[in-house]
Formats: sequence, C-alpha cells, structure tokens
Amino acid sequence: FQGGSWASLSGDSVQIDNSSSPIQLLCNASTSSLSTSNGCSNPMIPVSNWNSDNVCNLIISDLPSRRCRMGVAVLGGLIYVVGGFNGALRVRSVEVYDPLRNTWHSGPNMECRRATLGVAVLNGLIYAVGGFDGTVGLSSAEVLDIWSGCWRPISSMACQRSSVGAGAL
Repeated sequence: FQGGSWASLSGDSVQIDNSSSPIQLLCNASTSSLSTSNGCSNPMIPVSNWNSDNVCNLIISDLPSRRCRMGVAVLGGLIYVVGGFNGALRVRSVEVYDPLRNTWHSGPNMECRRATLGVAVLNGLIYAVGGFDGTVGLSSAEVLDIWSGCWRPISSMACQRSSVGAGAL
C-alpha cells in the first residue's frame, strides 16, 4: 500500500492451515522473546513468555477475552492484538498489552469484523488488511492512528485475501 493504492507483487499463492497451532506473538525481536497463547478453546487465556537470553518461561497477565486467528502489531512499546475469532464470532475488538506494567486494556474497535487478517505497522500507523468476516474473505483494509484512537477505512485491495500476511518495507 503506497500513495493510497495497492500494488500486486509476483509470487505463488500458498494456503496454510493453522487452525490447530497456538497463536504466536513476537514481543521483542531485540531480545528474541516470544509469547504464545492457545486462544480459541480456553475460557481463560494464559499467555506465556519465552526469552532466549535466559531461557525462562514466565506467565504474563491473561489476555482478557478469548480469541485466535488474530493479527498482532507492536507499536510504541505496546502489543496490539487485533480482531480474530472467539470460538463463535469474528471480532472487531482490539486489546493492548503493556509489558512494563503487565496489563491489558481495550483499544478502539475496527470498523469491520476480521479474523485471519494481516496486520502491519508503517509510519506509526497500524494497518489491518483482508481477513474473513464469518461469511466472505475480505478485500477491505483500515488503518488505526493510535493518537486519534480511530480506525478509518483505506483503499481496498484488488482481491479478497484471508489468512493473509502483511509487512512493512
């Protein structure tokens, strides 16, 4: 996404079934730490943190609501868990983890329900693209400005994409 429009890149389409694997959140690339949550089946959402520096497994504050197949972004030292599936519905909610305080709080809801979406950070904004709303794959996209606390729609992609990855260059 650049200049308000999407561009196609060459590459083969690959379908990945990750319905049984735990959700993996990259917490801090500089310390090689990784958090995991087994979100769809547990009523309580324990999240564990593994750090390669001291090879320890810590339990961090529980994710407040059950979800899997969500997107994750790290911005301003906070971890944003975006959308997903709670076992019954695709959700538009956002939860924000503060690792310094070991606390979660609610973030602003997206405009659209999305699971298996792509999430990326670019220029201080969080982008949510594609996904599945429970009925169809989505081509729509939206962006969160954390300073205004509002999601707004942006140009749709040329085609629907579910189980999509997103990244910023």
